[in-house]
Amino acid sequence: MLDQRARILPPYTRRVNDMRHLVSKVVVVTALILFAMMMGFFIAVFGLSGWFIPAVPLVLMFGVALWMAPDIDPHFDKAIKRGYFIFIAIFLIWPGYLAFNVPGLPWVSFARLAMFALMVIFFMQLAMSRRFRNEIHETFASNIWMTRFFLGWIAITVLMSAAAGFSNADRDVNMQIMWHLPMIMTAWIMRADKNPQRFFYLMIAYILVTAGVTIPEYIQGMPIWSPYIPHWLLAEESFTGFLLDGGRRFDIYRVRSIYLVPLAYAEFIGMSVPFILLGIMHAKSFWRLALAFALFLLLFTAAWLTQARTALIVFVATIPAFILLWAVRRYRLRRTEQDIISTAVLWAYPACAMALALAVTAVPRIRVRVFGGTGTQNSDDARAAQWDMAIAQILQNPLGYGSGSLQERVPYTNRAGDFTVDAYPINLLIEHGVIGFILFAGFFLIALYTGARSYILAKDEDELVAGAAALSILSFLVSRTILSMEAGIPLAFVMAGLILAIHWRQQKRMQAEVPRPVTAAFSRRYEARGIPVGAKA
Repeated sequence: MLDQRARILPPYTRRVNDMRHLVSKVVVVTALILFAMMMGFFIAVFGLSGWFIPAVPLVLMFGVALWMAPDIDPHFDKAIKRGYFIFIAIFLIWPGYLAFNVPGLPWVSFARLAMFALMVIFFMQLAMSRRFRNEIHETFASNIWMTRFFLGWIAITVLMSAAAGFSNADRDVNMQIMWHLPMIMTAWIMRADKNPQRFFYLMIAYILVTAGVTIPEYIQGMPIWSPYIPHWLLAEESFTGFLLDGGRRFDIYRVRSIYLVPLAYAEFIGMSVPFILLGIMHAKSFWRLALAFALFLLLFTAAWLTQARTALIVFVATIPAFILLWAVRRYRLRRTEQDIISTAVLWAYPACAMALALAVTAVPRIRVRVFGGTGTQNSDDARAAQWDMAIAQILQNPLGYGSGSLQERVPYTNRAGDFTVDAYPINLLIEHGVIGFILFAGFFLIALYTGARSYILAKDEDELVAGAAALSILSFLVSRTILSMEAGIPLAFVMAGLILAIHWRQQKRMQAEVPRPVTAAFSRRYEARGIPVGAKA
């Protein structure tokens, strides 16, 4: 007996077993099998990076399909914003080494999965919405020099990847997706009211979580989740022993929080300090001020437990810089009131800076913690040797040797026989040349200046976040001089996107505040309506 749907609407009943659907199933299954065979062939012949070869035509076809899509403005704005904050939360709080290790592919981390889903929605919106494209364009057009350096840096990365024969394709693709694309997304998303404040609170939550786990980690002598990690969730099996044994210096455990090594966490600590300082200097109530101080002490404790000079160096660099920005902003806002506090801070700042410099250089305990001593001499000697090797290669070819050429050109190994480089300028100068180094450093220096200026001119809470982002970039640049790992670079690009969005918002506000010139036509038009010039319509 036929069911009701088959009896009432037989012409509209979907037939899943007819010839058309059977052929479609066969075609789809056959295509997947052929794709898997092709992928396996290229990986077998060209190594793990061989996946890049069959992926190129698929990406090109996807791009052509998007280019041909109609301009209908699908309004994926809410989905993009929701997916963006999910991605940022996962990137900041979830350990990056807890990922699926799929043979032939890079780590399939949760942050990459979130970015992949977000990327698909973002590009669909970009292809089908002129409004969306115009908003991104006007945001980047608000700071032409920052945009030029950013596009120049992207161009040099693609060029140097091609110069190396795309031998390091997985890393280069990861750079474009996980570094540059979040910057563009951030620059668009942070245009909206309250979104910079949401990002600020997300950073506070990140600090609370990542710094809060360091105390039980230090007591236990390993990350608290290390004994409970399933084998299928660890990116590489070799990490197991490292996580359980822990990294030690002179038999003292060094905390690492959600990161694999203490130095990576030390860099993120430095990039987080300005957000705590923003909460302290602009607290609206006693309880918020007390919470900000408590978080500052917690973060400083975590920095101390890392036993890394990087964490303390950025404290020394960012705290005085934030106080100076705060004093300049307060003096500008209250100069007509003859404000004593800002004037006193500005006048006393040179003497305090000199006292801090003397304390760092003259007090042995502080000097050792910041600049190192006998226990860190090996690290200092290693960096000097690396620079000696790098300078010879840079003089030989200032244009760079291409992506992935660092180990070949600067083959420095530590006592354990492992390749290592301890300064990111060496990476830039060897792989991307002097031009790449200038573009990379220039982009972040322009972002730093733009963010500091936006903070000084800020009139609301959203615009104040630019100051924290600017000093976060300052901390990043300081740590890059003695750190080569790329873990903190995506967050630095996100900070730059945040600054660009706030700069655009501030320009729009300042343009709206400028009074329009009163013309004769303007006056006649309003007087004819009985509205005096200067009154609100």
